[in-house]
Amino acid sequence: MRLYKYDFVRTVAIFFVVAVHSLYFVDQSSTACLWIYWALQSLFFTGNALFFLLSGKFNLRERTDDVGVKKFYYNKIRNIMLPIVIVFLIRTFYNLYPDITALGFAKAFVKNFSFEFASTEYWFVFSLVGCIIVAPFLAHAFAKLSRFEQKVFLAIGLGFNLLIIIAGNAGYAFEWGYLFSGFSFVFCLGQYIESFFTPRNNRILAVAAPLCLIATVSLIDYGMRTNVQDISPIFTILSLGVYALLLFLGDKMNPSKFVSFIAKHSFSIYLVHMMILLPLEGVLPILSGKWSLLMFAGVTLLVFAASTGVAFVLDKVVIDPAKNLFDKAFKRFLRDQSTESA
Repeated sequence: MRLYKYDFVRTVAIFFVVAVHSLYFVDQSSTACLWIYWALQSLFFTGNALFFLLSGKFNLRERTDDVGVKKFYYNKIRNIMLPIVIVFLIRTFYNLYPDITALGFAKAFVKNFSFEFASTEYWFVFSLVGCIIVAPFLAHAFAKLSRFEQKVFLAIGLGFNLLIIIAGNAGYAFEWGYLFSGFSFVFCLGQYIESFFTPRNNRILAVAAPLCLIATVSLIDYGMRTNVQDISPIFTILSLGVYALLLFLGDKMNPSKFVSFIAKHSFSIYLVHMMILLPLEGVLPILSGKWSLLMFAGVTLLVFAASTGVAFVLDKVVIDPAKNLFDKAFKRFLRDQSTESA
């Protein structure tokens, strides 16, 4: 059963992802617009952390038998890797068109799937899949953490990322390793962080998150821009504040079918939105001053609406039938798992 509050978080998060890429249309030559750009960028970038938190929450559930682990990997291949392969094929065709040959397409797809797309908006899935692969093993550990151990894990992660931020912005390489660096740290927090969202802590976050947004923008203005909008402890606290707020709002509001519809197709919206936005960047102008903010808002709404429509059609016409074919191809596996769990 889907809980609406998580659908609400997914919907806001995917809107943030589209919005942050649409900031291209904000006039950064204007000082006032530049500060607004940095503030919106910092807020919208929390969409990345929101998705990692959600992924950690739902993928780090402890599985008590081998059948559960087998079903986990089957579902991830079916629901994540299969859509990724399909869209990567489409995106490769999109990038090469009209100069396409069979051999050139095959080579480009292999490169894109292996590493090229990791430097695009698809970096997210390259990072997420690695977390998901080890999730069944990590789930046992994180399900058994004591309250003290949870606090220590949070403190170590924030502290390690703080050292990376300080070293990076000072122009030095930080070579000490940590298993849960980057967004894998946020992924792991997703398993238990909601237990910290007590009324008292939520009040603290309600004050700390806006201050962290201001601090992030101030650091950017000061020139400290390395990792301040992803792994910075300040940014992590901002992201946790946004996550807590969205869960609270989603729990209080009446469920919306429209929000749940977007949440259902959010992964495909993410996969296709840049193919809609990129042509607009080559056609639409960047207006001056406040007019650029209106252009940004209009482009964001247009791309979000178009991406939702394309994602829906793609899911219904291509991805869902592909999943059905996948199930038919592995129907014996499904039948064996049903027998084992009976």
